[in-house]
Amino acid sequence: MTTTNNNNNINTIHNTINEKGEKITINTYNGDYVEQCEFEDELTKGIYLQMLVAKLTTNKIKVPTSLLTDLKDIKEKHKTNKDFTIGLQCLNKKHPQHKRYMKLMKTANNGTNKILFDMVDKKYLEYKTLNKFIDPEFEKKEMMILTPAGEVAKDTMKMFKVFLSQKQKAPCFTWNQQLNILNWVDTPDLQAQFKIWKSLIKEGRLLCKDEWKTSGFIDKTEWFGIVVNEKGSETFCIGSMKLFNQTIQGFVYWFNKETNRDAMLKYLLK
Repeated sequence: MTTTNNNNNINTIHNTINEKGEKITINTYNGDYVEQCEFEDELTKGIYLQMLVAKLTTNKIKVPTSLLTDLKDIKEKHKTNKDFTIGLQCLNKKHPQHKRYMKLMKTANNGTNKILFDMVDKKYLEYKTLNKFIDPEFEKKEMMILTPAGEVAKDTMKMFKVFLSQKQKAPCFTWNQQLNILNWVDTPDLQAQFKIWKSLIKEGRLLCKDEWKTSGFIDKTEWFGIVVNEKGSETFCIGSMKLFNQTIQGFVYWFNKETNRDAMLKYLLK
């Protein structure tokens, strides 16, 4: 299971695929990101957070409020530490000692500081991947599900219950990204579509990995998903977000039986 809700939906874990095709997990708090990195040295964490803020700001990516709060607390706690304070100031590109300081940072501690830079780059890519999703204008344009009549569904879960009644013998459903609606996929159509996916995966035009499989609950019923993503695509599955609170790029096929999901995934990857 990849989505958890505790304390009245305060904490939610979102899964997505980053630009390198790797599955990543972001912990959010009331819609904002919570920095989960652990450091033995709080001063190192402060340097890391300041570097991350600088990179996000430079590239016009939203800086998580919780990240700024953590950084502010560390700055306040260690404001009498001159070396730490000066170091934070030197991280600013406009500071006259910025280039010299960054060079020293990369070569200090026998090069082990490179780990810090790698952590910043990795976290930056995660925030960059989700930046479109959290942008208010993007939500207005893309975060909607249409009813079969072509109207915007005001109550997603109520609409989903109606959608369930149309299931018949279809083994899974998926999100139609062109029409902004949920579609049941019956067995013949599923087999035909997955035959195409299998061919494209072998050609390297589509990506699918066993570790990308996911699951989620709706009204105590568990559903099991297969993720297929086009190389270079940044299209999110709005259906997965609306129904399961999961941020996933690509096409997601949700099965009501884990055995069916696993069998189709095995077929795709064989």
